[in-house]
Amino acid sequence: MTKRYYLTPDGTKVDQTAAEDHADVGRRVLADRGIKPKDYADSYDQMFNLGFARVVEFKERICAENPKLPLTDPQMAFLIRRQSDCGGQRELTINDKKFCETRRGGSLAHEELDGIQ
Repeated sequence: MTKRYYLTPDGTKVDQTAAEDHADVGRRVLADRGIKPKDYADSYDQMFNLGFARVVEFKERICAENPKLPLTDPQMAFLIRRQSDCGGQRELTINDKKFCETRRGGSLAHEELDGIQ
C-alpha cells in the first residue's frame, strides 16, 4: 500500500486522509499557520519554504523531496528508520526528478506515482 505524507522539519509525520493529496494537506497545515496559498503549486512551495518534506512510500521505494531546502537531520533519521523497518530492502531517493515531476496533484499525479514505484 502506498503511503503519502509530509515530514515536518523536526521529523514528525503529518498524515493525510484517503481523500486528501499532498496539496490538500499543505493547505490544511498552512491554514493552521494563517497562510493561504494561491493554488496547489503555491501550497507545495509554501510547505517546502517552511522546511517540510513531501514523502511517498511504495512497497520497494521511499521517495522524499524538498527542492527548496536540504532535508534536516531529523527528517533523514525518520526516513532511514522507515527504510530499516523493511529490513533495508527499500530504496530511498531524495529529490528524484521523476518523483518531483508528480507534484501536480489530482489523479494524474497518482497514476504517475504508481508508474515510478
